[in-house]
Amino acid sequence: MLPVVWSAKKRNPLDIDFRIDPKRFKGESGGIVIANPNAPTGIAIELSEIEIILRSNPDIVVLVEEAYVDFGASSSVSLVPQYDNLIVVQTYSKSRSLAGLRFEMAVAHPDLIDALTRVNVTVP
Repeated sequence: MLPVVWSAKKRNPLDIDFRIDPKRFKGESGGIVIANPNAPTGIAIELSEIEIILRSNPDIVVLVEEAYVDFGASSSVSLVPQYDNLIVVQTYSKSRSLAGLRFEMAVAHPDLIDALTRVNVTVP
């Protein structure tokens, strides 16, 4: 696993308007996690901005969490075939009203799905 290296400046990647600047996501890290749209601000990131982050970090796993995607963002699932470092996760508990089922999904390159399957921990 790569060490997580963050300076105090990089700790909060939001600008003054609470938007993500994709240029700030470059360099060594153990991975990048982005909620799209952001919770609690509700601000969505454009797919072109996610692509900038993916292209700038080809050796780093980028996870886009889309729990609220159905409420005002474009899903990153369409980018998965182009980027083998992208994992997109969604839940069925928000817009699909299935909170009691705890049903989620991950879409990614088969190698990343295999890695997720090997470390899967089921919570009762």
